[in-house]
Amino acid sequence: MDGDHTDPAELAAALRERALDSPTDVDTGRIRALLSDPALPPGVHADAVAALLEVAQSGQHVDGEFAGLVARLLGRPSLDADPLLLRCLRAIAVDHPEAVLDHKDVIVEHVTVEDDESTQAATGCCVELVATDPEGLLDLVPTLSALLDADDPTRTNALYVLSQLAVGYPEEVKPVVPQLLDGISDRAVAYQTNALSALGAIASAYPSAAVEAIDELTALADADHPGVRGNAIGLIADVAQEHPDRTTDAVDVVTERLDDDDEYVRGNAVSAILHVGLERPDAIVEATDRLEERLDDPAPIVRSNACKAVGSLDIEDARERLETLESDDPNEEVREHAGWALEQLE
Repeated sequence: MDGDHTDPAELAAALRERALDSPTDVDTGRIRALLSDPALPPGVHADAVAALLEVAQSGQHVDGEFAGLVARLLGRPSLDADPLLLRCLRAIAVDHPEAVLDHKDVIVEHVTVEDDESTQAATGCCVELVATDPEGLLDLVPTLSALLDADDPTRTNALYVLSQLAVGYPEEVKPVVPQLLDGISDRAVAYQTNALSALGAIASAYPSAAVEAIDELTALADADHPGVRGNAIGLIADVAQEHPDRTTDAVDVVTERLDDDDEYVRGNAVSAILHVGLERPDAIVEATDRLEERLDDPAPIVRSNACKAVGSLDIEDARERLETLESDDPNEEVREHAGWALEQLE
């Protein structure tokens, strides 16, 4: 048993072994005691951190105070375990991002253009931290951009962080657009989904950002993965807001997605057709009937988008169905948009 050991090295090794076999039985108080003593040998700290990592990754509760005990060991030549320490900090950040953010500076020091274990682990930490403090990671954009050419999982980590930063700070991530576009057609689904998500956030503010990739986006509208299809069609909708003429060739493909199994895809398809039709109504003539059918979609978000579309496009044949939606639809947003659409038809 762990309690039979009085020697710190033996205790740390026993805790590590116990954590590998049965992490729920590990006494984290004993790990805390070992990590709190700076005079103990580096091997003791390494074993204690390894045990803590197993406990945290098993879903057991690990106090946020461990973040400081682990972070202070970073960069110690005598320990030489930065990847392990960073992986442990990531595991702690899942439940305690604020506690880990207190040590952000020392973490981001390990995000370099070298695709080594430390960079991989440090970008993993950033994955857990970006939602809590995106602004604090903006200085990493150039380095993360360079890591888009790294191997996985570093590339996936970097791309995810960029996609999250793009939501609130599209202007900061806009210079990365050429690299985001590179590979969206032939890389793995995770890359495609996150790259398209980042591009979508940027294109919402700068619709011209993805205009040169319209052919690739049209092809991805038929992708096997619904996240890829939905994000690609969402980008087509963004481009259509300022460049409808560049998106008319995508209308047939997007129209087929009005009956997609995924509601996110259907909702984006409605929006894309709307934005093309506002400037080029001739390009969506064949899609009008199927667009109107989405007023009966089982998903509220699709019905809501369809209301906005038929109202904006002045589809008079939808009046009776809109009146029913305004009075009877169980979703408040759908009722509101149906009423708005009726006002547009008057």
